[in-house]
Amino acid sequence: MRAVILGNGRWGRKKNLIYLLKKNDYLIACNGGYEKARKAGLSPDLVIGDLDSLKNNKLPKKTKIIRFPEDKNETDGELALQFALKKRFKEILWYAPFGGRWDQSMANLFLLVQAANLNIPITMIQEKWTIFLVLKEITVSGKQGEKISLLPLSKTVEDIQGTGLKYTVSNLSLSQGKTRGISNKLVGEKAKIKIKKGWLLVFHENS
Repeated sequence: MRAVILGNGRWGRKKNLIYLLKKNDYLIACNGGYEKARKAGLSPDLVIGDLDSLKNNKLPKKTKIIRFPEDKNETDGELALQFALKKRFKEILWYAPFGGRWDQSMANLFLLVQAANLNIPITMIQEKWTIFLVLKEITVSGKQGEKISLLPLSKTVEDIQGTGLKYTVSNLSLSQGKTRGISNKLVGEKAKIKIKKGWLLVFHENS
């Protein structure tokens, strides 16, 4: 089963999310993400956070609620991710993790370290961008000319192999603090990326 975290960032068009969802997905609304989910016609299985963004809205009885105090050490996004990781879902999709605050957006991106430590694949989707956490290998599907960027989440990523990309990726190693993997492109409709050691972030800009 896959966990889908519904964030409180910019959602974009409703059909973008509906297209991504699977029948047995477990929907976790992250605080204010519930209101956006409700407007999109979705009924989350769980709402988690301090619930300060829900105001006086009443939640359906079948929706599980885990409420935390407003003053806490974790953000609502981290609480949602920790719940999904603790339940050991085989895969996690985090929709709309980034909003208007740079600090929270960067913090959510770095939270992928927690999933990587447990060897659980996670994908983030924010409007036209999809971010994949690569632990071994992935296939990226898209259109010719779309941007693909590679960034190390771990200190180094070793022996990166890529096919279906404009610029050759073979036995490539990336280190934090450099921009070596930015702005590659799809040459067809699919690219395959493999790594030998480390944690890699693949950024795909959909047209």
